[in-house]
Amino acid sequence: MAQVKLLQIPAPPKHDGATLDEAATQMDLGGILSLLESEKWIWNPNISELQSLGEFAVKEKNKKACWHLEFKNVYQGWHQRVSGNRGLVYLLDLVAKHDGVLTKYEAYVWVKLDGTKILRSLSPKVLPGIEPSA
Repeated sequence: MAQVKLLQIPAPPKHDGATLDEAATQMDLGGILSLLESEKWIWNPNISELQSLGEFAVKEKNKKACWHLEFKNVYQGWHQRVSGNRGLVYLLDLVAKHDGVLTKYEAYVWVKLDGTKILRSLSPKVLPGIEPSA
């Protein structure tokens, strides 16, 4: 599988039309609501770690939701420490193929201190100003 080199992007990623600096996300981490603060996302240059987490996210989504995605690549990623020293949450922008079509997805993966990985979400990226087709 060909790897795509990550670009060093100093600006935070877009999230529903706003930069992450303008948004905070509340995420259920195993029954504990944690506020993921936008200004605390740290760009992650570790290509092998991001690729591994991206493959995990796609495999988990396929297993849990009976999807048939084929993982291609993570093209950028960030992480943030979870409050209460409960590990890290990774925000991944990745590409996967579905029915022969390459699509961009956004995934959140929680990695606990013991190394356990939990997929919190994987969904197609919606670009601002573009309505999803019905």
